[in-house]
Amino acid sequence: MKITKYANTGLPYFIYQMVTHSGASRGALYAKIFGGAKMFETLGPLNIGESNELEVRRILKEENIRIVASRTGGTKGYNISFDTKTGDVTCRIFGETIVVF
Repeated sequence: MKITKYANTGLPYFIYQMVTHSGASRGALYAKIFGGAKMFETLGPLNIGESNELEVRRILKEENIRIVASRTGGTKGYNISFDTKTGDVTCRIFGETIVVF
């Protein structure tokens, strides 16, 4: 299993790397989360996007990292762009208007 592939292992690993190797202050961290759409109706009642979103929210709460912006759910794919200089996230759900967070 690739540790970074899943929310329950990848997000804690990412937080650990930021604090341990990048000098990030745990108390100064915040998050912007996007995605979690139910993309495939063929999976029946299983909603992987929602499960991932709930797991991310659980981990961030456990790590005391506040969510300052989010756009989640739906049934369409997300296109996300992150500006590392400003911290702005440009989010476009396919077929909708672009929103900056």
